[in-house]
Amino acid sequence: MEIVSREKTKKRMAEQLPMDLETEILCRLPIKNLTVFKCVSKSWNRLISHVCIPRITADVCILNLYRLHRKIVPELCDACCLSDKMPELNYRGSIPKDRDNKACYREIDCCNGLSLYMDEDICRYILVSRSTNQYFDIPEPLEGVKETFTALAFDPVQSNDYKIVLPLHHLDSPCLDIFSSDIGKWVRHIVPGDWVKHLLVVDYDITYYKEIKWARKTVYLDGMLYMLTLEKHLVLFDLKSLVVSAQVIKVPCQTGICRAGVIGQIRSVLYYVNYNEEYKLSVWQFDYHNASGSFWILKHCISVDDMLSENQAILHTMKLNHQARPCRLFEPYGIHPLLDIIYIALQGRVYSYHLESHKCELVWQIDRCLDWREAFVYAFSYSYVNVKDFRMEDHATKSTRDVKLENVSD
Repeated sequence: MEIVSREKTKKRMAEQLPMDLETEILCRLPIKNLTVFKCVSKSWNRLISHVCIPRITADVCILNLYRLHRKIVPELCDACCLSDKMPELNYRGSIPKDRDNKACYREIDCCNGLSLYMDEDICRYILVSRSTNQYFDIPEPLEGVKETFTALAFDPVQSNDYKIVLPLHHLDSPCLDIFSSDIGKWVRHIVPGDWVKHLLVVDYDITYYKEIKWARKTVYLDGMLYMLTLEKHLVLFDLKSLVVSAQVIKVPCQTGICRAGVIGQIRSVLYYVNYNEEYKLSVWQFDYHNASGSFWILKHCISVDDMLSENQAILHTMKLNHQARPCRLFEPYGIHPLLDIIYIALQGRVYSYHLESHKCELVWQIDRCLDWREAFVYAFSYSYVNVKDFRMEDHATKSTRDVKLENVSD
């Protein structure tokens, strides 16, 4: 007679559970515990990664509020989670103190759940994934990064690799220094074109100083890095090809009354939000391969007066002069990555506006006052994909000098 242990019985029972019941049970667990159970088996890893976590986090959105540090480099100054499903995550956590007590790292960018920190004094970066508790010290860049804009590129749907992109304009030829976790080193790519004059320029003013014409966050989709400039141009970098290329495209709403607007993605489609000449919030979809020849398709046109008339419950949250209500009341501040929602700001408050139901709600009241020139909101959802550890490869032992000698020049 075969003696069956309790552990074997439990294993057999688990294997006999219907898939939908197994999914339902796992989805009731705290998300931190759920990520630990990915190591139980390959089938559980697939089920948790591709079914359970996307289901649990489908409506979870984190808002990061950035301001321009010294009016040049973005810096995270506040964060808010618009769900109670993930209270155990620290959305504003700092770099562990035992890493380098002398360093002062600031979060300067985030992309699909990854955060990029920089210490401008020692010209170093640290990459952080809060959901998987991964920390990576990035090798020293080829050039100093003090007060220079840097972008993070990560798409967990495509790969667990990530890139750090550093545009440089002060060299003989315009180029991008790109760190890739796939090869574990920085590589210099010369990128011809007029993108430099749109993106990187030194400009002094009595009241305002800017080193870059970039504004309102970058977006990374399907190997393309999109940057919106303050002068209403979209700079595209093709990072998926061996030879990196750039293109500059005008965005809609080019009238003088409009500011830069904001870009973001909804379900892997790029959108641009800004006011048109009639002071209506316009939502444009970007279609690179549009047969009509235009890159932009107008999807929504929103009257602020109509918005307030349909959502009078939010009027008590505002300090308005009803006798002379301004046409341009809200500033576009962000786009929800999964739902048809845009975020607009007024008087230190952030509101969500659903593009289909036309419902507007106050979702975040910030202690500090928002300034359109020096702050923006980046909305994102966390990824629970373990990012690639470039330190496990042989190339991680190469020195910075070795990396510099292997730069790509064309």
